[in-house]
Formats: sequence, C-alpha cells, structure tokens
Amino acid sequence: MRKILLLLLAFVSLTLTLKAQTQSLEDMKLQLKQTDILYEAEKYDEVLEICLSIGRSTERCDSEQERTVYVRSQILACRCYDQLERYQEGYELSKRLMATQLTDEEKKELSDAYVNSAYFLAVPMMKGKNTDYGKARALLEEVLPYANENDWTIVMNKIGASWYLRVRFTTESKIMTRPRSVRVVVWRCSEKQAR
Repeated sequence: MRKILLLLLAFVSLTLTLKAQTQSLEDMKLQLKQTDILYEAEKYDEVLEICLSIGRSTERCDSEQERTVYVRSQILACRCYDQLERYQEGYELSKRLMATQLTDEEKKELSDAYVNSAYFLAVPMMKGKNTDYGKARALLEEVLPYANENDWTIVMNKIGASWYLRVRFTTESKIMTRPRSVRVVVWRCSEKQAR
C-alpha cells in the first residue's frame, strides 16, 4: 500500500513539474499579474507557490522577457517569505538574487526584502541562551549597504548593540575595544550625514 502511494505521489509531482516547465511565457505573465491581486488579498502562501513555480520554469532566462518574469516572480517570492515570517528562506533567495545581474530598479525593489529578512534572522541571534553575536553582526553588516535611510539607522544600531552585548555577556572578552570603535564609526557616519 505504501509503495503504491509513493509511486502515485512521485507521478503527481513529476506531472506537476512537467506542466510547470511547459507553461508558455504569456501564461506565466498572466499568472504574475494574478499574484499581485492575491498579494493584496494577503494570500501569501498561494502567491509564493505560484512565484516559485514561475521561477522554476524561467530560471534559465533564455530571453530578456524570461529574465524579467523570473526576477519579478522571485522578488515577489522574497516579499511573501517576509510576510510569512520565513526569514531564512527569504534571506537565501534574496541573497542569491542579489548576486545576479539586476537593474537598479530591481535591486531597489529587492533590497527591502533582503534587509528585512537578514534583520529578522539576526535579532533572535542576539537574544536568549543560544546567542551568536558574531553571526548576527555579519548578517547585518552584509545587508547594511542595501538598507534605505530609515533601515540604515536601525541596522547600524543593531550592529553596535551586537558588539556591546558580545563584550558585556561573553566572558572571553576582557578588553572593551570594539564597542568604542563602533561608537566612533556611528558618530563619524552621523557627522557626515549632518553635513
């Protein structure tokens, strides 16, 4: 009985995969338009499923139109991961997408999801018993260049807090050199912004 169910499941998944691969570009564009409506209706699971399906079908990016559909669908998938609080998956997808060639407009659109996912991954690493201030700080420093003006301040403050908390709560550190240098960097950055 189990073997039959496994075979049936394998057949169904293979059929769905083949169907997704044979979709025409026009069908995918139409689906992408429908995802905007579903996203506004807060049906993030459905939108995510459609976007990932479109992404699998257009990942090779054989044409500029396919590349555009692929990027749009994956940016929307990143936003859905963010809304569903699946930050690890959103971070990984947005990081992978940031490494590709994107237009300035696409980078700007993707950067919010990239920063949010990394931020919400890093914050729990700075709380509780299983803290990893170094990893949290590395995540935050990675996305800092992509943060908009408001997020830049928030991310920078968390980077400073990660140094402070590491020194404050880690018995390995005896000398407080880093928190002071971070304060100097923040002060210099604030000074530059004031000019």
